[in-house]
Amino acid sequence: MRLLAVLATALATLPAFGWGPEGHRIVARIAARNLTQKARMQVASLLLCDPDPASVAEAMANASIWADTIDKRTTNTGEWHYIDIALTDTRADIPKRCPHNACVTAKIPELLGSLKSNYVGDWSVGDQLKFIIHLVGDLHQPLHCADNADRGGNCLQTHSFNSHNLHQAWDIGMLEEINPSDVALANELSQHLNPAWRQGNVSEWTWESHELAVRDAYGPLGSKVPKEPPMTLASCQAAPAAIRDQTIQLSQHYLQLNEPVIREQLAKAGIRLAVLLNALWD
Repeated sequence: MRLLAVLATALATLPAFGWGPEGHRIVARIAARNLTQKARMQVASLLLCDPDPASVAEAMANASIWADTIDKRTTNTGEWHYIDIALTDTRADIPKRCPHNACVTAKIPELLGSLKSNYVGDWSVGDQLKFIIHLVGDLHQPLHCADNADRGGNCLQTHSFNSHNLHQAWDIGMLEEINPSDVALANELSQHLNPAWRQGNVSEWTWESHELAVRDAYGPLGSKVPKEPPMTLASCQAAPAAIRDQTIQLSQHYLQLNEPVIREQLAKAGIRLAVLLNALWD
């Protein structure tokens, strides 16, 4: 029991991840299908693959998980993957939730600008593309744009869908229940893309994800999870007792409510990633 407690504490101090590998690969595959020929050639050049659609799709899928494999602490990139907008915040609070522009909302445009100008600083142009592919996926995971004094759901324990916390349930657990094959689900979602999803910008997509988190990730939990004031946590041990000392059971009904949200967010991320890359090399 003591060992389990130590492991739980260690896990609670880890930074949040975005969609699991499957989710990121789905986003990348959808994007690859919607690249212009010019953009596809540029992506192939940067990812060192053949320029045919199948090869680019596979290379982008593999590149999509790279940003979660590097050491986020030594590279100081952990905060790039999310923005902690409190459930009680308004849209006007977004800038102050992104100190020093070290959040997903700021990093995507910054990396796009660097890639367009072929600027090589700390990261090669190939690595910049890998970050963009990954971070656009992260932006569309609702709990990467929301926080309830729980590190984006990482501190709210669950034992549902093979997940230990709410964030993990959204990253991996519920997605595996929907379809464990990234190729199959990417193919399926690609048949139902809404042209309207191409509209907007990174800031608007951030707030869209935040509102989905408020309504669909936290909303169905009701009074079990009260709205907490904005709070930066060093670890989950510092979370309010109402968050730290309970375990939520996510029901099949919760999954049924959120399956359409997960599907749509993955599809939106894919088509919007393509829009950004096509505009970059138009």
